[in-house]
Amino acid sequence: PEAMLPTAMMRAAVTASVLGGGVLGGLCAGHLADWLGRRPLMIVNYVFIVITSFMSAAAMAGWQVILARTLQGVGMGICSVLPALYITETAPPAVRGRFGAAAQWAGNFGIVVSYAAGVVLAWCVRDDCWRWMFASGGILALLAMLATAAILPESPRWLI
Repeated sequence: PEAMLPTAMMRAAVTASVLGGGVLGGLCAGHLADWLGRRPLMIVNYVFIVITSFMSAAAMAGWQVILARTLQGVGMGICSVLPALYITETAPPAVRGRFGAAAQWAGNFGIVVSYAAGVVLAWCVRDDCWRWMFASGGILALLAMLATAAILPESPRWLI
């Protein structure tokens, strides 16, 4: 968004804000999971990421993009901690390592998909293509939320 983020410092802030939010989300994930439960937090967090993705895509000022991306980073930070917590509590010991590795693989695959979407959308010549790039994260989070809501049971350890 060149017109909204005219300086390199502002563009860097948009990029860094996601990472800063991610640190905060990672720090809060355990407490939130203990408070809400693992499965409900996953679902709420995916909805949160969908909302913040579309907030960043709909932003009309640079500070709005930075705020939305920071909040989106909080959700991403929670996503970096919560699957590992859930897997350690639900997976049988014989397959726990494979499930943990699969969760890490899925996270990395999501990053690759987001970069690929960015490359495809970078070829767009319209002025609002960056909005589609930010919104695409919400689409992936929506799919993940539907899958989580459809197939994952609550963690038995949290139910105790």
